[in-house]
Amino acid sequence: MPLPVMVAWIFLGLVGWSSLADGQEAVPPVRELVSRIEAVRIGDDVNHLSGYGTRHSGSKEIIEAGQWIRDRLTALGYEVEFHDFALNGKTCRNVVATRLGKTEPDTFLVLGAHYDSRARNLGDPRAAAPGADDNASGTSGLLELARILSQVETGCSIRLIAFSGEEQGLVGSTSYARKAAAEKHKIRAMLNMDMIGHPTDKNKVEVMVESDRGNRRPENDARSKAYADRMIVAATTFTRLVPKPGPLYGTDYMPFEAEGFACIGVFDGADKAPFYHTDEDAPDVVDFEYAAEVVRMVLATALEIANQP
Repeated sequence: MPLPVMVAWIFLGLVGWSSLADGQEAVPPVRELVSRIEAVRIGDDVNHLSGYGTRHSGSKEIIEAGQWIRDRLTALGYEVEFHDFALNGKTCRNVVATRLGKTEPDTFLVLGAHYDSRARNLGDPRAAAPGADDNASGTSGLLELARILSQVETGCSIRLIAFSGEEQGLVGSTSYARKAAAEKHKIRAMLNMDMIGHPTDKNKVEVMVESDRGNRRPENDARSKAYADRMIVAATTFTRLVPKPGPLYGTDYMPFEAEGFACIGVFDGADKAPFYHTDEDAPDVVDFEYAAEVVRMVLATALEIANQP
């Protein structure tokens, strides 16, 4: 990003990104809103989701987890529905929550995270798979975003989606992205969180900010990079995180990218950790304060994108 643009974004962050277009009510300053993110709430939700033992997409526990997520979002005032799709002869569910925007209700900012988990043996729905970092951390972050975003008006609509079937090949997100494209949904951006709780650097501050780099739809690249640049500024303005640019790959933003929607993601880089896809992916591998910092970064970015003219 050119230095003058960078300075401008930092200035906006310092003053709070608090004004919408002329004639609209100002939202609270972003710094105030990001300060409301609570690590203890994220930790409680990671512990709850991990406590199912498994959230394999073919298990009975995934049904219970989906109902729990639905109830949490409903209690926050969102309009919530299940989006059903078929997986290996069974009906699985994405949980979709919507809060309409004040000035652009037909335009959506999609915030996503998958809530299913897996063990080394993907075909065994009974194997222990607490999935604390992958991806109770992202799902808990989504719930914390939902809590804060329920307290403010945004220009465009907010749609939060907890996907299942991710571990089987992005099945749930593919089904939803195709539906969104077929129904010509106007999606300003899709922002995904997959593994946000286990820092891999010694200082526990690095996070991957992922953008599109010539995947199925290269025409997405410029918009994706612009949103990623905004997230990098949000990180340096509102958190102690050190953002590292990286590419989109292998998770639930990919089907949206393939349908022509601009996407970005956040990732802790722990897919090479020994606990990955094992029963050792338990809450003790998750740094809840680090996860909270990631959610603060995402919240600041989401507010800016949702309120852009």
